[in-house]
Amino acid sequence: NNTSEQQQITKMNDQESDFTEQQLEILDTFIKGMREFFVENEDAPELLDIPRYSISHVALRFLIARKWDYDFAMDNIRTYCRIIRNIGKPNIHELETYFRTGTTWVHPEHLDKNGRLIQFVFPGKLTSGLKSNVDYRIAATFYVYNEGFANHPEALANGITCIIDLKNVPMNMEKGAKKFVNALQDTYPARMGRVYVLNTPWFFKFVYKIFKVFMKKKLRDRIRVLDSYDNLLKYFEPHQIPPELGGTYQFNIDDWVDEKLIS
Repeated sequence: NNTSEQQQITKMNDQESDFTEQQLEILDTFIKGMREFFVENEDAPELLDIPRYSISHVALRFLIARKWDYDFAMDNIRTYCRIIRNIGKPNIHELETYFRTGTTWVHPEHLDKNGRLIQFVFPGKLTSGLKSNVDYRIAATFYVYNEGFANHPEALANGITCIIDLKNVPMNMEKGAKKFVNALQDTYPARMGRVYVLNTPWFFKFVYKIFKVFMKKKLRDRIRVLDSYDNLLKYFEPHQIPPELGGTYQFNIDDWVDEKLIS
């Protein structure tokens, strides 16, 4: 809605005052580069959600995620636009059924102790008709990241912490692995700070070998497999995680979806 968008833009504008003169110069040059890109890619502003956010906000997201590397960030924009063209722009109306399964969401209130978004993933909750659609998974993941960073732009510099609960996950969980992993590590403009994996089934080590082939070393090094919910509480406060993971935070996915549908 307009109020939350204005609050988010205000936070981004406040954040700009903390950047160095050199970073602001890079930002200015990068915005010019984006405008040149738009001349040859007329659909890019829509793909990048610039009608909703300012161009400076979008530029900052890519620059911060790529540590102010101009070329890396510009390549990221090209890749992001190409992926969104292929899978479709994340849309709550098209993703409603997927989200109501509770498969993934981002904590709407709290960041972790390192100032990162906290994403929860429960792949075992997917219905059979959605399991094979990797584009749905990518679009839904991008959507919750967009919403999370809109609420917490201060987390852009820190990235995302992901908690994956593999309870009831099917044996074909590796389907679409390459496309999904590449979309997360090379496409979305945010850093994956840490990944915690729980309830690993007996076949996890075999499936993980498939996923590892597509992972960059820095992502592999950030994955931690935990053997209990108690161990998860060593890294998070109870109010940061839901009861099904041993915490106390009450999150109603249906209320969240209903709110997004009318916003």
